[in-house]
Amino acid sequence: MKKASTDLLNGLKDTDAQVRCASVLALSELKTKDAVSKIAELLKDTDARVRSSACEALGRLGVPDPAEQIARLLKDADTNVRCAAAWTLGDLGACKIASEILPLLKDRDGFVRGLSVRVLGRLGAHKLIPSMAQLLKDPNDYVRGSAAEALGKLGARQMDSAIGQLLKDPDPFVRSSAVLALGDLDAKESAREIIKLLKDEDKRVRDAATKALDKLR
Repeated sequence: MKKASTDLLNGLKDTDAQVRCASVLALSELKTKDAVSKIAELLKDTDARVRSSACEALGRLGVPDPAEQIARLLKDADTNVRCAAAWTLGDLGACKIASEILPLLKDRDGFVRGLSVRVLGRLGAHKLIPSMAQLLKDPNDYVRGSAAEALGKLGARQMDSAIGQLLKDPDPFVRSSAVLALGDLDAKESAREIIKLLKDEDKRVRDAATKALDKLR
């Protein structure tokens, strides 16, 4: 095991980016926590794939020390790196720097916006609910659905009405997400509308409605 770790640590310095990626992820699988500082150095790697892999590895290791270094990548030019940084901060429970994720709610990339609002939900960012709620009207389906789910997880009862409007959204992911959120919020006043979705054309929506109604009983 020690020799394997040594070989992988050497791999972090390989000239081939793919080798660096593989080495950093393998070290995280081995739970080699004494390699955290070496892995953190790769957050500054010139290759975006390596920066993303370093974020993922640090999240797996669960060591919060590099959180501030990871947060700097929230401004990375590469979409995948921004996503990896935000998700890793969620994995690390970095509640104290949740506000640094806030600008990503306005990111040009829809997936980044959706993922970021999910992370804020995981981090329990109650103070950021007003900003998160704005994404319920985002033009991107994934973002609207993600915002609804995140607000449900946060127990944002003041958003019942806004989330309820998404029950008629044309996208099935958004409808199912809204249903589940209302179930999480114990929004009994929405039960009648949710019952209608038991006959929705999409199975995901029907299943979500069944689950939500079980909670609302």
